[in-house]
Amino acid sequence: MTNSPLAGAADLWRFEPSRANLCTSHLGGEVTLSNPSAGIGGLVWNDDPLDGYVLGVSAGEPGSPQDAFVRGADLVAVYAATGPQSFHWQVYWRAFAGEKDVVVLDAILSFQTALLESFPRVSTQSQLSANEVWIVRPNGESKRTDPQQFGEEPKEDRDCVVLRSSTGNWSYAEMTHPLDQGTWQLARSKDGKTLIRRNLGGSFLEKGVIRRLRFRGAFLPRENDLERAVGLFKLFATESPPLTA
Repeated sequence: MTNSPLAGAADLWRFEPSRANLCTSHLGGEVTLSNPSAGIGGLVWNDDPLDGYVLGVSAGEPGSPQDAFVRGADLVAVYAATGPQSFHWQVYWRAFAGEKDVVVLDAILSFQTALLESFPRVSTQSQLSANEVWIVRPNGESKRTDPQQFGEEPKEDRDCVVLRSSTGNWSYAEMTHPLDQGTWQLARSKDGKTLIRRNLGGSFLEKGVIRRLRFRGAFLPRENDLERAVGLFKLFATESPPLTA
């Protein structure tokens, strides 16, 4: 399985001063730049609206970015250092085409600090309506779980989570790159959505050094979704760090 930039990358993101719209043949969405924790929302899969958002990022206090632009398949937003962590950070939301009508979405976080000692920590979140939740491991093993019975204890981020739609023919797979391990939790909201929350970073960051973290989501047809998720997970694990982040 290989990933490639979506056709017509120049038109992939329709950029406005405060937001950007994602437009692919299968998936549409919107990013509000002043609220990166909401990630890519307003999702539409093959003309069917989806309830929720994916690839939200929280780091420091929310606010409008210092700069934002589109470059090829990337929507880039640069945020100032705020709050006690005091590190500058930027996020690249990137879209790719996978095999058999799969749309792959990356969020690449890049951050640095002017402090002599810093331990920057970020969190990510995705929330969708799903009637099935599966845990997929790199060796191909999969297990269905219930977020309400999953518990509050964070799990090591070595698994891929697959959400199956409660209303349409789609699934959503999400994973963190093996070199960027953290912890993750599942939860069920009051209105029935499934929330995936990840905590990354927290290690020492030297002044002037740039650190990157990567995580990936993918929308795919329901048929053979677990097998495809394993393939995506294995491919992601072999990828080198991006040069543009």
